[in-house]
Amino acid sequence: MTDIEAANQVPGEAERTSLEVLKAFLERGATLDATDKAGDTLLHLAAIRGYDTIIKFLADRGMDLNVKNARGLTPLGASMARRRGAPRATSAGSEPTPGVEPPRSSSTTALLLALGAK
Repeated sequence: MTDIEAANQVPGEAERTSLEVLKAFLERGATLDATDKAGDTLLHLAAIRGYDTIIKFLADRGMDLNVKNARGLTPLGASMARRRGAPRATSAGSEPTPGVEPPRSSSTTALLLALGAK
């Protein structure tokens, strides 16, 4: 995505698109237990980006809200670290994705706590 495309993106579009892609993968047999090189699950990645609809979707499907990544962070911990302005809690050396909206960490943290995350 170019900078111009990112600037013209409708707010919430990246989250809605990501949720639709996730649903399509699941319909085709994908599982929810995969991790990346940093040990981040889909919940970690959604928490870092502030994608509350995806967090709710994954929680409704039984994903462990307290799973830890390779750095020992739960999705709640990753959300809180991002909110404090800590370096991005994903794979080392990775850059933010163009067009990805800034995290809505306060709502994300509140959602994770309401769902029972520790």
